Amino acid sequence: MSIILFLFLMFFSRDLIFLPEDKFNEDYLLQKQTTNMNGIFVFLVLLSHSSQYLNIDQEIHQYYKIFKNFLGQGVVVTFLMYSGYGIMQGIKLKGNNYIKSLPSKTIKLFLYFNAALSLYFLLNIFLQKSYPLRHTLLAITSWTSIGNSNWYITAVLLLYISVFISFIIAKDKYLLGICLTLFLTITIVYIQMKLNRPGYTYNTMIIFPLGMIYSYFKEYIDKFINNDLRWLGILLSLYGITSFTYFKRYSGGIEFYSVWIVSFSLILVLFSKKIILINPLLEWLGKRVFSIYILQRIPMTLLAHFNLNQHYVIFFVSSLFFTLILSLLFEKFFMKNIDRFVERFKDQTYQ
Repeated sequence: MSIILFLFLMFFSRDLIFLPEDKFNEDYLLQKQTTNMNGIFVFLVLLSHSSQYLNIDQEIHQYYKIFKNFLGQGVVVTFLMYSGYGIMQGIKLKGNNYIKSLPSKTIKLFLYFNAALSLYFLLNIFLQKSYPLRHTLLAITSWTSIGNSNWYITAVLLLYISVFISFIIAKDKYLLGICLTLFLTITIVYIQMKLNRPGYTYNTMIIFPLGMIYSYFKEYIDKFINNDLRWLGILLSLYGITSFTYFKRYSGGIEFYSVWIVSFSLILVLFSKKIILINPLLEWLGKRVFSIYILQRIPMTLLAHFNLNQHYVIFFVSSLFFTLILSLLFEKFFMKNIDRFVERFKDQTYQ
């Protein structure tokens, strides 16, 4: 896995352009750039999940294990950061019309998820694997899993609902809406803690409202840090905070973890101000965050079932290939039809 990680880093770094002194990428949060950044982390998610089906205790994998242990749930931060940022940009641009679109956006995600879940039902029939009825019913809500990845979908659904509630109350008072979203997010996190949910199901949710906050203050942030010395000073400060909280991110509780994940996320965002990254393959991956995330375990499970996980290169390359094919087919035959259905239903409702 270390070799695959190294080759991947070499692959995208050749398209990485570092900007000269006092030059900044003003498009660092436009869709093309963020999609490329997401593409990096989609690949890292694939790498992380495939390693769960492999024995990576050998020395050849030690560097990847160090990298994976460092990153942890940080592998999803760009998805949440850019999603929160994008939603706030949409609210600022379209106002109440965008807020009204959030229920259909939430319904689409829920239907996408259940369409993918139906494939896992078929997979479990083939594997002769069964789950209790209560567990299966909860899986439909994304609260539990029947072999699929689920926690991220739960988190995003709850975050979308939080934004909708917050801005229905706040209306055009954007800062109030963001504060309410932050409050509801923290409330959801602590409720999940009380329910003894695993930490990975909630410990990155705070990054979504962080993206909204960044959107609200972006103009002021950009004016302040568009200077190499200030940019470097803030980056080093964030690095210091990240390093200090790293070793206490689990033992120090959710508070320490939140500080670590927030500072780590801001490092990525600020670092992207000094680079330009345009790579067609990364962009392709970055456009398919949902379908790749939700479908990847189908080929991985099948390959492991047939003992094709004995060699990590064969397993990963095969998993990657079949996941990408599945992703394309799923988008064509499921997601597009769901989009049409929801839009048609919405049009009929508002007539």
